[in-house]
Amino acid sequence: MYNLLLVDDDLEILEMLTMVLAGPGVRVLTAQTVTQAEYAVEYYRVDAAVLDVHLTTSNQREGLDVLRLLRQAQPAVEAIVISGSSEPNLMNCAVRAGAWTFLRKPFELAELERHLSLLEYPTARWGCPSAGLAGRGAAAQEIRSQTAA
Repeated sequence: MYNLLLVDDDLEILEMLTMVLAGPGVRVLTAQTVTQAEYAVEYYRVDAAVLDVHLTTSNQREGLDVLRLLRQAQPAVEAIVISGSSEPNLMNCAVRAGAWTFLRKPFELAELERHLSLLEYPTARWGCPSAGLAGRGAAAQEIRSQTAA
């Protein structure tokens, strides 16, 4: 069973992504708060995560806190960070915290699915076989090379 963790404070987004991404062999774990995400990380092996940066329900704790927790508890897990924010340095902060890549809301579901397929997400039900683990995402590699000091 492939466990995909979705963290977003917007219930409609969680429900929509769950409908699209859940399927045979895929369990979608959802969390609206950092506390709920902590529970999922503690009790499940997570294969990949999609994390919203700003979680208004979490009292100053945000998606990047979940990313740091995930990296400590399960270092091999890759995460895609999403945000509707227009903060200019947010993408760099996400990548520096260990994100595979960053997607700005609204994003195309096909783009999210493409990134997940690179993380060995079982996408065969959409007609495109898993591409296997391909290292870090191209966007993340580009940002890392630009921000390396």
